Formats: sequence, structure tokens, C-alpha cells
Amino acid sequence: LEKAGRLLGAAQRVAVIFGSGISGCEESLRSLLNFCLLKGAPDRGAVIPTALQANARGALALLGNATAPEALLLAPDVAGLFVYEEDPFQFLPAAQLRHALAGKSFVLACDTLPTGIMDFAHVVVPTPSFAEKAGTVISGDGTQRAVNKACAGGQGGLDFLRAILSRLGGKAYTSQEEVAADLQKELAMKGGGAGIDLPSSAGKGRFLLAGASAAADGQTRPWRLIFRDLFANHHLAGKEVYGLGCARVMRDRLCLAPEDAARLQVAEGDEVRVESDGGAATAKVSIKAGIRPGVLECVLFRRRGEMLSLLSRPAKAVDVSVRKA
Repeated sequence: LEKAGRLLGAAQRVAVIFGSGISGCEESLRSLLNFCLLKGAPDRGAVIPTALQANARGALALLGNATAPEALLLAPDVAGLFVYEEDPFQFLPAAQLRHALAGKSFVLACDTLPTGIMDFAHVVVPTPSFAEKAGTVISGDGTQRAVNKACAGGQGGLDFLRAILSRLGGKAYTSQEEVAADLQKELAMKGGGAGIDLPSSAGKGRFLLAGASAAADGQTRPWRLIFRDLFANHHLAGKEVYGLGCARVMRDRLCLAPEDAARLQVAEGDEVRVESDGGAATAKVSIKAGIRPGVLECVLFRRRGEMLSLLSRPAKAVDVSVRKA
């Protein structure tokens, strides 16, 4: 606590990144808001819900503002990070993440279980579990869902939402039903269960697709590599749980269309060399009917870091060249 106090006390600007877990109890909410007021956030810094976390997606639909995690990480005027129940940097290449975090004065992490961000944290603080939460959320698949408590806990999401919206100049909600109705309107405006996009005013919050790029020899990279994430859960990414159960049935996959396999003269299990402007990687191919020719599909698993080295910045797709290894 003394170390955290010194680091935070010396910071001129702070950004608070939080997931829905902050609504687990009233004390956590009060602490977060008091901390933001004390440090002058968001006027000096930022207060950011992580958009891919279920409750945060719902909060984002109501708040209407967002900042991309990578933009925050790479901002030269952000000296430190406080990451609450989330690991928002899962799609950053490992080398880029290490370099960026090494330049921060402090990194604080709060969570119920170990996460990747804790490897870089100066201070780690435990938090309560999901079972103490209740409310209405927009889930990861973009649909509205109700969440009930599994055990006794704090005040829950409505009090958190009401308090933080009040301090940010937002709408004053009086009941959970009113929140659910507004979330349902957001879903209807955006095409039913197709998912909630970030507001247009928050374009930086979206993962951008890498544009067409040119290789050093002047030849364009004609293939499109799309990354598929096996787990969005930040507690599981890169952890030994893979070897205890998931790895019995799952594996790293680089899928391509049968037409492309014939063009490259590769068979199931053959290795190909994939190169981008950001790096290169070798992987075994899996031939998959239904993929559009010219498109590769990479399912991230154990070799997540190696495959993400193809990126020079956070993205869900990148232009590459491919040849038989």
C-alpha cells in the first residue's frame, strides 16, 4: 500500500481502466470514484471501461465514449496504468507490450485470478468474484442478459452505474428496469442481437484492420490473415489451464481454402512461411472448406505470441505473403 501510494501520489495524469467487477461491492465503487476525484480524472487523465468485458459493454452503450487500450498504452503523457479485472492488451505483440510497459512509472493490477498484465505489474491487489454481482448486461455475443447473484455481496451494478453517470453528467437512472429498457433500445437501433458497436464518436475504441501494405521489395502482400481468438477470457489466455483440459481437443490452426492449398502445393499438416511488414512466422496448415480464397484464418492458442509478432500494431487482420516452408 505504501508503494502504491507513492507511485500514484507522484503521477500528474492517470487513466483508470476497469471491468464490470468494480460493481461487486459498494466499497469498491466508492474507492474508485474517490480515487478518480482525488487525481482529477477524467479531466487530467481518463476513466475507461473495457469494451469487450460484458458489463463494460453495457456501460459503454450508455456512456457513449471510449479510448482504445493501445492508444492509452502508447500515449507518452500517460505515466502509469491501473488495470481493474481485465487484460485489455491481449492483441498486442509481446515485444511491443514489454517495451511500452517498461516505460511506465507504475502498473497496478486488480483481479480475482492471475492475468498476463500481472507479469508487468509493480503492485497486484486481489478483488471479489463475479458471483457477488447482479444486473443487466450486454454479453460478449451482443445480446441483453440478466445476471443474478450466486452469493451475498455488495450493492451491485445499478448503484455503481447511477453514481458514475451522475459524476460524468449522464442520465439519472431510478431502477434496473429503466437501464434494461435503454439497453434494449440500443440493441434494436443496432440490428437486434448483432452486437453493440462503439459509438461513432469513439472510433479509436475499435480494433482497426491493417491496410494494404507493401513489402520491402515493392511487391504487395496479396493474402489477408484474420486472427480468431479462442478465449476472450483474460484469466485463461496463455495460462497452464490449456494443458489441463482445453489442449486435449484444441490446437493452433492456420486454415486456408482448398483452392489456395492447391496453388501453394501444400497438404494438410504441411508448413508454410507467413510474412508481414511486422514480422514472420511458420505454421502448419489446416485445409478448411468454405474459407474465401486469398484469406487465411489463424486460431490463436499456445503460439499466440509468435503469431501476433506479425503485427506492428494492434489489429484483428493483417496483409501477408505466404509460401511453402
